[in-house]
Amino acid sequence: MKRYFNEKIDIWGIVAKLVIVVLLVLLIFDYVVYRKARDSDLANYINISKYVTNHTEESVSDWIEDASKTAEYIAETDSVIDACVYPYDMEKRNEAEAFIKEIYEKYDYNENVGIVLNNDEAIDLNIDGSSISIESNTVFIDSLNGLTLGKRYENMPYIDDFYTCPNQYRLSDGSLLV
Repeated sequence: MKRYFNEKIDIWGIVAKLVIVVLLVLLIFDYVVYRKARDSDLANYINISKYVTNHTEESVSDWIEDASKTAEYIAETDSVIDACVYPYDMEKRNEAEAFIKEIYEKYDYNENVGIVLNNDEAIDLNIDGSSISIESNTVFIDSLNGLTLGKRYENMPYIDDFYTCPNQYRLSDGSLLV
């Protein structure tokens, strides 16, 4: 036993081993804390994302429902129907345009309120002194002072359901009842 007491103790070796053990413990502790914090942050992120997504979905659904009801209201209005049935009659087009501009001013969150003529062949209309050819599914009256006249809504097929002239004013061959 004397042998152990007489040996020189390597303090720097012990300190080095102690430092290594402490560093390993700290690394393991940091890793565990990091994993718990990451899992907690991820769960919070998922919950916030679900909350925002659900509220966005509700808002967009409400907006689409409101836009659909507005479009149905516009499509069922006599001045709009008359303009669709008689697109060459400038007075009927002016009445329809005045009506949709009024709707546009009341509900100004809409970009444009346009009426699309679902005609079989191109028709030439005299609009503000200019002859404009209106092809199938193109705007012939809008609330933006003619900025979208003749524009197609090909990439928005849902618009056909709401903004085109009603089919009850069409003959079986698709032509307008004039």
